[in-house]
Amino acid sequence: DSFPLTGLVHQSAVRHRPDERWTLRLLLKHQDSPPITLAVAHRCLMARSFDMAVGEYHALHARRPSEPLLPLCLAACKLQESLSRKSKSATRGHAALVAASWLSVYAQTRSATHPQEVAYNFGRAYHHLGLTHLAVPYYIQALLAPPAPASADAGAAGPTEEGGQDVSREAAYNLVRIFRASGNHDLARELTRAFLAM
Repeated sequence: DSFPLTGLVHQSAVRHRPDERWTLRLLLKHQDSPPITLAVAHRCLMARSFDMAVGEYHALHARRPSEPLLPLCLAACKLQESLSRKSKSATRGHAALVAASWLSVYAQTRSATHPQEVAYNFGRAYHHLGLTHLAVPYYIQALLAPPAPASADAGAAGPTEEGGQDVSREAAYNLVRIFRASGNHDLARELTRAFLAM
């Protein structure tokens, strides 16, 4: 029987897993360190401890209100909370609304210099919630918006010819997924040829 063997492997992996609480111990030593606070918040989000993650992100946002990453992280945290099975059904809608408000704060701090990134992140948030009818216009906006210039910052997506960051391929890929799921294979094929073919 493979079930007892699976349990033994799981127990062994848990026993030999590195300690994940080192970030909390570091935070206790260096309470004013933004990178450590951010690491703790990310760890709490990954562990699905949403209230603790929100508290850490809020503490950082109070110290650095012009940092666009923090409202985006708060929005991501609230989105995850709204989709969590642990959340009560009465609070899921509220968490989604709070996520939308944090996304708008993120857009206010980032849209002037990175309109493509903001449009993509709005589309991704709505896509994550399953609201594809709201995601599609944002993905299209991300396809049409110019990428951020290279001097704005070194981001995560692919480089453009000018050296900036371009998320149009990611937006096109997500649009293709949406169109294929809805049965519109012709439009999905057209988008694949226009934006994803090498």
